[in-house]
Amino acid sequence: MANRWYSGGKEGILDESIRLKTGEIRWLLIADDYKFNREHRFEKHLGESINAVSRTLENKSFSNGVFDADDSSMVVRQTEACSAIVLIHDVGHSMLNRLIIYVDNPTDGLPKTMIAGRRVVVEHNNGTEKIFKI
Repeated sequence: MANRWYSGGKEGILDESIRLKTGEIRWLLIADDYKFNREHRFEKHLGESINAVSRTLENKSFSNGVFDADDSSMVVRQTEACSAIVLIHDVGHSMLNRLIIYVDNPTDGLPKTMIAGRRVVVEHNNGTEKIFKI
């Protein structure tokens, strides 16, 4: 499922400043106006592009270098075209929430126009990659 890594995401997993096992890991739904930059490190770099935030991922698993969790959902804030989802480590403040991966072809088929108030389900890859594989 992981398409592109943020540099700080890789670094945070390796130095354990991103706590995949015990931390609050969430998905963000991202509008078309955001352009991926691997050097972006924090949620604040996404600006006004965030259109939905998932609950914390549940039932996380780690096996053979593969990270997975239950599928999750989020409620769309405003009607607009969205083209990606971003996995973050949420520590409670957008200035410090770390970006991990950017996915612009998830299994639920982005890009598409999202309708405000609708629930969107993020279905994780059920193949060997799951959310991501190191």
